[in-house]
Amino acid sequence: MSGRIVTLTPNPVMDLRTSVDQVRSDRKLRCTDPVRQPGGGGLNVARTIRWLGGNACALFPAGGGTGEDLKHCLEGEALDYEAIPVAGESRENLIVLEEESGHEYRFAMPGPVLAQGEWEALLERLERTEPAPEYLVASGSLPPGVPEDFFARVAGVASRRGARVIVDTHGRPLERVMVPDSGVFLLKPNHNELEMLTGRKLAGEEDEEAAARELTADQQARAVVLSRGARGAMLVTRERTVRYRNPPVGVITRVGAGDSLIAGLVYRLGEGASLEEAVRFGVAVGAAAVASAGTGIGEWVDLEELLEQTEVA
Repeated sequence: MSGRIVTLTPNPVMDLRTSVDQVRSDRKLRCTDPVRQPGGGGLNVARTIRWLGGNACALFPAGGGTGEDLKHCLEGEALDYEAIPVAGESRENLIVLEEESGHEYRFAMPGPVLAQGEWEALLERLERTEPAPEYLVASGSLPPGVPEDFFARVAGVASRRGARVIVDTHGRPLERVMVPDSGVFLLKPNHNELEMLTGRKLAGEEDEEAAARELTADQQARAVVLSRGARGAMLVTRERTVRYRNPPVGVITRVGAGDSLIAGLVYRLGEGASLEEAVRFGVAVGAAAVASAGTGIGEWVDLEELLEQTEVA
């Protein structure tokens, strides 16, 4: 039986995807009919786990008509969730594909301002979730009004309850959560975020490995999975380093690829897989997301074939 997985998304979003022949200024652009899908780090993770055949409970704030749309979409996907009501309107993002060039333009909104009582309600709900989660995925951006140490507070609450905490965020919230004995089980930065955390330029793979190992040395995180884009991924713990090469796929979109990697990883961990095996599966799921239109994964994807093509060094 899979372990209980909870995802926490402090700034969920309704993604509107559309396309246009060419993006040009000062003229009306005739777009295709938009596709609306729930998004935001933890929601992407939970939806992908559901696609994989697992279960995850998504915890997030929701407000206004967009918040109702988010809940309605998740209900249509039979996804377990708990929405904390907030006064502000949940955000929408716009993703536009320029057909002529193949370039993708992403317009990300900041989200509603959360009052102290609203973001504290998320922590309180996590504190009394029963049964206590085995894995807690805290990911995405913070909306206005939420303190920069929010993810650090989340890690403290979840780790005290025995959960393995996986964090994927950026900027100051990432810096604030990365402290000695943080309670974080796994961190998933990219190259730029790893440079920010270590305060220095990282010239190549050896520098990246050394920097990631620094984060594990004083238990800022027990493991680091460095997302390296087209170069694949790298798992670093205090004991070992494992490198993964992406399977060959055509890139349609990179939206949600990192979230899909985490989803595959935590799904396999919940089934009892080793960390090395779980990361390999996550890399294959991330590749499936890259090769699929939208923020979901297409039914046509042969995940077993992608897994076989995911090289490990």
